[in-house]
Amino acid sequence: MPQPAGEFSARLRRALDSRGRSLSWVHEQLHAMGHPIGRTTLTYWKNGERTPHGGRSLQIVDVLEDLLDLTPGTLAEALAPVPRLGRVSDIAKPYQDEELCALVESVVARHQPGALENLRQIQFHAAAEAGPSGEVRRLRVDTVIQVLRTPTDASIGLSLPPVPTEVVPELTVLAGAADMWLEPVLGGRVHVIRARLERTYDPGEEFAVSFLRTFPAAHPRDMKIEQSFVRRVRSVSLMATFAEAPVPDWIESYETGGGPDRVTDIRAQRTVHVARGSFGPGVIGLRWGSDL
Repeated sequence: MPQPAGEFSARLRRALDSRGRSLSWVHEQLHAMGHPIGRTTLTYWKNGERTPHGGRSLQIVDVLEDLLDLTPGTLAEALAPVPRLGRVSDIAKPYQDEELCALVESVVARHQPGALENLRQIQFHAAAEAGPSGEVRRLRVDTVIQVLRTPTDASIGLSLPPVPTEVVPELTVLAGAADMWLEPVLGGRVHVIRARLERTYDPGEEFAVSFLRTFPAAHPRDMKIEQSFVRRVRSVSLMATFAEAPVPDWIESYETGGGPDRVTDIRAQRTVHVARGSFGPGVIGLRWGSDL
């Protein structure tokens, strides 16, 4: 069973105090037994600033239990599993507009501090259904997100309407969240989508969220779907279906970030999509329109 944070350091301090041993003594004994370790590292372990991880450190934990005459596993069982995150890239600005990047960062920091550093998207899929005039009427989003640093039971996303508006779409949770709500901020320039997850997720864990946005007639017409990423995402796909509307005269995908901007014409048909096996940081989208 996972132990509370700091349990390892608490057990180590109790063992040292009850045996009347100092860190200096432990340090000397370990070196004499052929287990070189820094005195600073032992101090970190005792104070709870760091915990052992990796093969050599865990071997030293076993030796510590012998030195302090502890039941095997007393210290080792107090260590939380080390999350396997793989390579975590640095956060990068997804938009070329510096003002827009600063705006997005400030809104996220205000509503869920640390979210950009603590969460990363692994997969993202969005499917739009166009209304009679070609505008996005419904948009389904399915995303997988990984926790990086601290446990969390919340997630946040942003939507940028084509023009500022206080009119917001209806949100329907399909899976993965106990509740979701949407709030327009900055005069409707940004819409904040917040989710309360079904449970608390620890670093290294992933969670999936699916939801549907249904746009009312009073919402400004949007003839595109796009998504921005501050880190590389493993897979992303966007799809648009024109079942109620005539097929647009033109459709194109666009990408920014990580090189020259890329715009690609797509053959106009009832269903179109763009997919990438690896993308970001940057912006990817689909847009369409009429020549009239």
